[in-house]
Amino acid sequence: MEFLVGAIASAPAAPEPYAALAELWRDRRSELKEGLEGDGSLGAVLAQAYFLFLDGDMDNAVMALGSVTGVRPDVAWGIAPWFGDSRFLGAVSAEALAEACLRTLDYGHDLDIEEMRERFAPWFHALDVVSERSPVPESLAAMARLPRACGRYELAFALCDRADAVEPVMWTAVARATTWRVMGDLGQAAMAFEDALALDPATGLSTWTLPTCEPSWATSPRP
Repeated sequence: MEFLVGAIASAPAAPEPYAALAELWRDRRSELKEGLEGDGSLGAVLAQAYFLFLDGDMDNAVMALGSVTGVRPDVAWGIAPWFGDSRFLGAVSAEALAEACLRTLDYGHDLDIEEMRERFAPWFHALDVVSERSPVPESLAAMARLPRACGRYELAFALCDRADAVEPVMWTAVARATTWRVMGDLGQAAMAFEDALALDPATGLSTWTLPTCEPSWATSPRP
């Protein structure tokens, strides 16, 4: 399994290592489960992501892949065949995909470069598909953090627009304000921030980090 995981890291789009892993999972499932239990290494989590996909647990699969991507965003993990599979895109929840996006940002890597935008292209496609299928406003607001971090501001705004079409909520306005701030338009950021406060005035100013127009949890380390 270690060899196959290494092969995936070298060529994430190649189907052969996944086929071999699927065969191992069919033939030695109990042994693999025992070996992976409690193993938080990158290779183990990557294998678990695929095994979860094979078992139809798309939510935990995408969150595991998000964790791997957060550690090593220099590898295009998202081009894995299963990540673009219609079975995955048709079943993964907006909430789980949003959490996975946040996990990709856990380690503070600089993603606003062209190479990263190329590596994250499958994630952007997944965001587009899932947000259209299941436009949960709070989840879409969280999803917007990934394209914003990659400099894909138009996608961040598109997610906010899609969320607002369902129901305007505070988190969407915060996501929009933060995107404007990152772009350097402090006037637009201030107006969007005012929209956020108008949508939930009970939240109060103490909840926000005013220079960034982000809620305090948004910049906190994730578990």
